[in-house]
Formats: sequence, C-alpha cells, structure tokens
Amino acid sequence: NEFLNEIARTTAASLDPREIADAAVERLRALMPFDRAALFRLGGRGSSRVEVLFSRTPYDDRIPAALPGPPLRPLAERVARERVVTLDLPAGLPAGVALPGIEEMRSALLVAVGGEEGPPRHVLGLASANADAFAGADRGLLRRIAQQMALALNNAELYHDIKRMHLGNLKALSAALNAKDYYTLGHAARVAAYMVLLGTELGWEPSLLRQVEEVAYLHDIGKIGVSDRLLMKPSGLNQAEWALMRRHPIFSAEIVRPLFDEALVLGVRHHHERWDGSGYPDGLRGEEIPVVARAMCVVDSYDAMSFRRPYRQGLPYEECREELRRCRGSQFDPDMVDAFERVLERLAASRAEACAAARAASAVVDDRALAALAAADPDAAAVRRLRQALREVCAAHPPTHHVTVYLRRGKASAVALDSDEAAPPLLRPGEEFVPEDPVLDVLAGREPAANVLSVDGRGVWVSGAVPLHDRAGAVVGAVVASRPVAAGLGEVEALPSTVAETFAAMLHDAALRSERAELEAITDGLTGLYNHRYFHERLAEEIERSQTTGAPLAVLLCDLDRFHAYNQLHGHEAG
Repeated sequence: NEFLNEIARTTAASLDPREIADAAVERLRALMPFDRAALFRLGGRGSSRVEVLFSRTPYDDRIPAALPGPPLRPLAERVARERVVTLDLPAGLPAGVALPGIEEMRSALLVAVGGEEGPPRHVLGLASANADAFAGADRGLLRRIAQQMALALNNAELYHDIKRMHLGNLKALSAALNAKDYYTLGHAARVAAYMVLLGTELGWEPSLLRQVEEVAYLHDIGKIGVSDRLLMKPSGLNQAEWALMRRHPIFSAEIVRPLFDEALVLGVRHHHERWDGSGYPDGLRGEEIPVVARAMCVVDSYDAMSFRRPYRQGLPYEECREELRRCRGSQFDPDMVDAFERVLERLAASRAEACAAARAASAVVDDRALAALAAADPDAAAVRRLRQALREVCAAHPPTHHVTVYLRRGKASAVALDSDEAAPPLLRPGEEFVPEDPVLDVLAGREPAANVLSVDGRGVWVSGAVPLHDRAGAVVGAVVASRPVAAGLGEVEALPSTVAETFAAMLHDAALRSERAELEAITDGLTGLYNHRYFHERLAEEIERSQTTGAPLAVLLCDLDRFHAYNQLHGHEAG
C-alpha cells in the first residue's frame, strides 16, 4: 500500500504526461530491474499510429515520435486482453517496427494503462538486457500501478483538452478581432512567428518557444474591449481615446491569465513598456520589463512599422531597420534589437533566394499558359504543363516550397495557379489584393520593399515576387516563390473542433451588426453620405488635435446653387 501511495502521490503531482511517466518509472526501479522504458499512446488524436510520449534510453534523440500502427495492432490487442504481457526480444517485436537499440535487449514487459473496460489508451513498456528480468513480475501489483498512472494521465489529458478548447476560443476571438481591422489582418500570427525566431536566436528552450508562440498570438486580444471606431479611426486619437487604447495590454493580460504562466502573462501586459520608462501601462524601465515583453515590443513594433495603417503607408525595410536602431536604448532593449537584426538579415537572404526562384519560374510561363489561366480553364494542357514546370523550379531551388502565378483580371480580381495544389486555378472575382501583399507592389511596377513574413494554414513563409510580362512588355501578373522560414514553425494550431468555428462565426456576425449600427448612426439612410452627427464629432476631434499639436485646421464650406430644387426633384420624395 505504501508503494502504491507513493506512485499515486508522485504521478498526481504533474499535468505533463512525460513527467508522470518519468515519476512512475523511477519508482518502478525499486520493484524490478530494467534498462529501458517508454510510454506509448495508442491511436492518438484519430491516428492509427502509436505515439511515443516518453522514453528513457541511451538513444532518446533517435527515438521516433510515432510508430506505424498496423504492424503493432495484434500486439496491442493482446495487451488489451491480458493487461500485462512479457516478450522475448528482439524476436517478439513485430516485423516493420524499428526502435533504436532494441537489438541489445532480451526481454520486455508491456503494461496496459487505462481502459479497464476496453482497449487501453496508453501502454507502459520496460525492456531489459536480461532474458529473465520480468519472469517473476507481480502482475496484480503492476495492474494497480497502471491504474494510478491512468488516473494521472487522464487528468493531464483532460486539463490539456480544456486548455486547448479555451485557447481555441481565444484564437477565434483574436481572429475575429483582427478580421475587423483590414490593416491588422494577420498581425497576430506574424508577431507570433517573429517571437519564435527571436526566441530561437536568444537561445530559449523549445518548450518556452511553444508557449511564447501561443501567448504572442493573443498579445492584442484585449482590444476586444476597445471600440471599433477607435481601432479603425483614420486620424490620430485624442487624449481620452488614447487613455482607453493604452489599457488594452491590461485587458489582454487578464484574458490570457488562466492559460499561461505568470511570466508570459506579464510579457503580454508590458509589451508596450519602453526601455527608458516612458511606456505603458505601468511605466517600467530597463530590466524591470520582463524579458518576453522586451522581445515582443521589438517584433510588434517592427511588424506595425512594416505594414500600412489607416493614417500612413508602411515603411520600407531599410527604414524599419533604421528606426529600430534609432530607438535602440530608448524604446527598445539594445540586446533585443541586436538579436532581431540578425534574424532580419537571415530573412533578407532567404527572400533574395526566393526572388531568384520566382524569376526562374516566370521564365516558364508561356503565352498558352497565360491564355489558359485567363480563361480559368483547369483542364487545359498548358495549365497542367505549367504546374509541372513550377514544381520543377521548386525542386531546382530548395527549399522553395511552392510557386504561385497570379494573373490580374482588372483591379479587383485575379486568377492564381499554385504549384503545390492539385486544385484548379483559383478564380477570385471581386477579391482585392491586400495592400501589403508584395503582389500589389509588383503589379504597380514597384519593387516590393517589405521584408516580412506571411502566415497561412500551410506555414510561415518568406516570399519573393517578380513581375510577369506579356509579349508587349506590359505587366500582366506576378510570380511569387515561397520558402519556409523554419522547420516546424507555424501559426499556433487551431482547435480541431467546430466550437472555435462556431464561436468565430458568432463573433463575426456580432461584429457586422455592431459595425452596421455604428454606420447607420453616422450616415444618411438613403444616400449613405455622412450626416451632421459625424461632421460635429469629427470637427470636435480635429479641433482638439489642432489645439494639442499646434497644427492649423481649415474647414471648407461648399454651397451648391439650386440644390434645393434638384433635391426635391431627384431626392427623398423621388425615392
């Protein structure tokens, strides 16, 4: 009983499956000798594979994350029936299953963990170089130990499922918030990606990087408490509006507090603090500011500078870097700026290589392919040949992942062909290119200046864009080559359930209704023109701005001759 109580106490002390397994294995060493240990999860997350959650061997760095499920199915069924199984090694291991160092072992013990009324969720495996190591094992005691482990593992999985659901809902909320503001669309995902790159440069542990990526995605979630009118206001904010806007880091920190360690919560709260102490919300200075907040301040500012806002254009890459240097030691931690500059230099080099791949791809787009794309004909032989040629360009320019050809169809639509998609060419009638998209710069005859990441469902990318010309030399489209930024780096995984999707849809509908109500309050119902209320609100704001900044203010009054008669004939009475 004392031994079982010790197992229960140590395994219940953690919500990490690896720590639970480690604690159980340590206690089991007092019961029997063994050389290797592992914890497996069967059919995890809808997969037929067997996940390796924990291992303690001399070959841990070579142990695969998962093993193929089908070869192990007969053995798993036997473990489910017998609960405790001994094997001779390596002969007893099914064909097609390879584990580093298994040839050195002579016996194994497999214990079903959980699933007393059915298949076990987990299996604990022990192995020994002694062929008789498990011959006298107390099977009844092992089953009771497995029950204690199962309780702890179930609690851990329940906790992580709840956390995933909460995080998924917050991600849906953040996505809805970003989608309301055209100019910050994608900002949260880019900041999360930049934070991982900067954290890697600073030598942060992988476990911390995963949490930093999640919390950075939610760093502006508190803006849900700020009026849309303030978030999307085309002019500067007045004093009262700034006071409210400056509270959004506090709102953000309170929203994410149930999900993250306090150090990460404080990183969100203080990501607008300045190195010289003039930031908000608490006026911290220097090393008083948490390290995560110092890093987030740099990457958040860089992304904001790089992209267009309602009141200004985005700054070119070199100007962004110059601004980082100028504010080094005043707004930003100098060490963070230096580290992030090294990240940006690598991104710039990768972007140059992506541009080379895009130029190579543009050379394979012929007139027949252009005509087939213009007709949005997915079955055209020219389109099939072009897609194959684009794949060959990717292979010749590693690690280019995909190349996309955009063909302009007017100012507000495009046809796109992606080397990485088996789908037909994508016709997007009425869908505008976002202003930050390098494609728009190319179509306008400009050199794309921004050195920024793009994030989509497939990963995080650095892209190079070049123009596509017709025979007359006119720009008719663009070619974009995209390269992965880092292996395994991507936007925080979305919650794999309909809960987040439903929540996001509800928020989107609510946002539309709210925006419609605000718009109706400041516009004329028939003409859609701004009304007196809007004029007086805007005038008050501009007067306050003029008084605060000392800038001149002019009001232009227009009088339209005979408009009264025109309005009577064609206006409200005429419908």
